[in-house]
Amino acid sequence: MNILRACLATVTAVIILVGSGRIATADSYAGQDLRGKSFARQNLIGADFTGADLRGATFWKADLTDATMAGANLTGADLYTTILVRTDLSGADMRGATLSGAVLEGANLTGATLTGATLHAANLAGAILRGAMIRDASLVSASLRGADCFATSFRSANLRWADLGNASLVEASLVGSILTGTNLEGAVLTNASMTDAIGVDLTGSLWDETTTGIDAGWPR
Repeated sequence: MNILRACLATVTAVIILVGSGRIATADSYAGQDLRGKSFARQNLIGADFTGADLRGATFWKADLTDATMAGANLTGADLYTTILVRTDLSGADMRGATLSGAVLEGANLTGATLTGATLHAANLAGAILRGAMIRDASLVSASLRGADCFATSFRSANLRWADLGNASLVEASLVGSILTGTNLEGAVLTNASMTDAIGVDLTGSLWDETTTGIDAGWPR
């Protein structure tokens, strides 16, 4: 009986991700106080960190594919080169966090706060950033290709050499942002605000009279 129970416990603690051939732990850290804890290099695929206090925690090179971190406090956390593919980070507080080199393809950052965060060369292709606060953040050479940035605030953010190709920036704020060398080809900028943005090149982007802060003489 004990052996059977052990087997059942093992089965319930492991999730096989169909089609990927990868094994994900079903560990739950929801609501826990994990301030300063290190999860470096750990396999945390599918783990649940909903509402957890992860201030100053380290996830360096950890795999959080399909994990849930909704509403988690990740202020000052180290997520350098962390895999966050399809991770739910909606409503997460990531102020001052380090996400340089992180892979956030298809991640859900709806309503997340990344004020002052560092995302150099981070991959956010196809990510959902609706209503996210990314003010004063550094996204140098980051990829947001095809990302959903509806009503996202990039106010005073550094987007130098970033790729925003085909991204939806409807109602987004790029006020005072640095856009030198930024690719906006195919990006939709209707109702977006670009007042005082630096180095703007709208070649190939979609904008109209609702887009504020743009020189009226710029070709459409």
